[in-house]
Amino acid sequence: MKNNLIGIDLGGTKIEIVILGENKEIQFRERIPTESASGSSHIINQIVALYKKAVLFINNAPHTIGVGTPGSLATETKLLRNSNTLCLNGLPLKKINEKALQKKSNY
Repeated sequence: MKNNLIGIDLGGTKIEIVILGENKEIQFRERIPTESASGSSHIINQIVALYKKAVLFINNAPHTIGVGTPGSLATETKLLRNSNTLCLNGLPLKKINEKALQKKSNY
């Protein structure tokens, strides 16, 4: 049984999700606006909406998630820092996303 690879690219202006196949070819791709002016909860909801579409596309098959973010997670606190998406700075983004997606992820 193959393990699908789901990548989420969280940017300042867009959020993009892709599913890579066995040969690393793109099986699914969708992009939506980040809409950061609407706040961090809205951004998380945008991520969840894209993730649900991706999981539906692979019929809930086994998968691994990787997330790229603007900024970085502080080693000690695990809080996002130096993000150009200002409303996300100071948040435990990995923890929030894992709870919202109900899935562990790599950052």
